[in-house]
Amino acid sequence: PRCLGCLPMFQRLLQRISIRSAALFLMALADLQAQTIRLSAPMVSSPRGLVVRAVTSPNGQAVAYIAQHVSSDLWELYLAPMDASQAPLELASFALSELQRTIAEFSPDGNWLVYQAMAGSGARELFSIAADGSGGAFALSGTQTSGRDVLNFALSPDSSTVVFHGDKDTNGKLELYAVPIDGSGTIVKLNAPLSPQGDVTKFQITQDSAQVVYMADQFTTDVDELFRVPIGGGVPLRVSAPLVSGGDVQAFELAPDGVRVAYVADQDVNGLDELYGVPLDGSAGSVQLSPELVPNSNAILLNIDPSSRRVVYIAASSVAFERQICSSPLDGSG
Repeated sequence: PRCLGCLPMFQRLLQRISIRSAALFLMALADLQAQTIRLSAPMVSSPRGLVVRAVTSPNGQAVAYIAQHVSSDLWELYLAPMDASQAPLELASFALSELQRTIAEFSPDGNWLVYQAMAGSGARELFSIAADGSGGAFALSGTQTSGRDVLNFALSPDSSTVVFHGDKDTNGKLELYAVPIDGSGTIVKLNAPLSPQGDVTKFQITQDSAQVVYMADQFTTDVDELFRVPIGGGVPLRVSAPLVSGGDVQAFELAPDGVRVAYVADQDVNGLDELYGVPLDGSAGSVQLSPELVPNSNAILLNIDPSSRRVVYIAASSVAFERQICSSPLDGSG
């Protein structure tokens, strides 16, 4: 591995922004001169309404945002054209208490908006609506009883499928589901039956939209392992190698090309978290990517480079208690 020393940690650029101002202002470029265009409608005046969250469409032609145009007792989801050629269109409304947990995202092709909202039962459910505002909303997560919520979701790169995470079937047991984004198909549970106290804790969709990789204590409670499953459903296959007694997978990251996955686990020595790489297709076993670490220290996965050739991570150096940023070949060849 190449140890790069103390480099700035990289973070992904967030599309979603949070604003506490009374109106939403965005910059638009026209005839090479910047013009400020107000895209939001007037806010409710008493008490003063707010715009608090916004996300732009992939093609840059629209913005979806959450605001209080109608009532200070509600948050509403609106769609506005970036050139302000039309008035904002209300798509949905949320209870005042739901603000901090309300998420709305455009599909990668920009044709759909997927969002969470509180249903009449008191459960947090998942909906989709055409991004042009035509037609009604589709209830993607189905009808859920109070206390059973969709916690988070991800959209497949080809914009066809929504994968969501929640306790839809059993209160308090977090599982993984997939459903067509247009509401045309049935909900499919992706994970196999979990251990008595087991949960799915994290998931990612491959770039080709064909598979979902997830982390769960599927076989043994409190022993997290890594699995892959077709996005349309099927038999999940374990990706991570067998673990030493007491071991766990702690974190993972898919390579951008979807061929390999890097993960951190105390796979060989209980309590010693090391970095491993493995091909998703099962054509080879996992290989250790981090150097031999000082006892009681850990590897921390940061990122895989866009070419899918190297992985960047934090590791302890040969000097006790000193940590450095390193990179290793993702296939373990170096």
